Amino acid sequence: VTCRTLSYQDPAWQLADLPSFTVADLDSAKIADFITAWYAELVRLGAVKPEDAPGLVHQLQTAVQRPDLHPLAANPLLLTVMALVHTHKGRLPDARALLYEETVDLLLLRWEEIKAGGAAETRSLRQLLAEVQRSEVDLKRVLWQLAFTAHAQGNAANNETLADVGELQLEKALAALHPQKSRDWAAQLIELIKLRAGLLLERAPETYTFPHRTFQEYLAGAHLAAQANFAQQAARLVQDGAFWRQVILLGVGRLVYLNGD
Repeated sequence: VTCRTLSYQDPAWQLADLPSFTVADLDSAKIADFITAWYAELVRLGAVKPEDAPGLVHQLQTAVQRPDLHPLAANPLLLTVMALVHTHKGRLPDARALLYEETVDLLLLRWEEIKAGGAAETRSLRQLLAEVQRSEVDLKRVLWQLAFTAHAQGNAANNETLADVGELQLEKALAALHPQKSRDWAAQLIELIKLRAGLLLERAPETYTFPHRTFQEYLAGAHLAAQANFAQQAARLVQDGAFWRQVILLGVGRLVYLNGD
């Protein structure tokens, strides 16, 4: 039985007669092994040339030893995120908020392009947005709002799981980007996101979720950081305890590292 450490501090969640253990962080040797294995697999898949692999391994292994990144690399999820960004961007930002922002772009736009296979007859998310003079930032703002709402609903349910986003809710939010509020246009966007992007996953028919709670928290934090009364809202949410902690920290990180505020 596994859960987040913060959740298990609540006596109401603790299971009687079961000993509890905290999963150890990855140490430096395991982090190095992970990175070596990551690039070895990319070589096996033909995504990286064998002669390029040693340099890429050394570059990423050196980057994750930086004092600001090493604590993050000890977490297997965050190390995977870093390896993804490094593979697709050829570099690694030093702030969590930047790391998640680049990962969101990767999952939402880069994977969509790869899966399209460059087929000329296949319209992309960018093309659909351009048709109505909207940008990927407009799309991300919708996802920020959805994540924030989903996270708040999760709080109401008092659990640590990912919250669901209903297709009707998603379609209505996306249709608002269209000049005529076209549901058909929104449905096309959803179909592309469902088939070719990695940021929203169809967990069940007409029910979507984010690939991991971390993304829900980062996107919710991005929405919070975009509000003019960020400080007041954050101060109010703090009253709900640890549930909003990561959302607020990532929102602050976004303001500092993306906006220079």
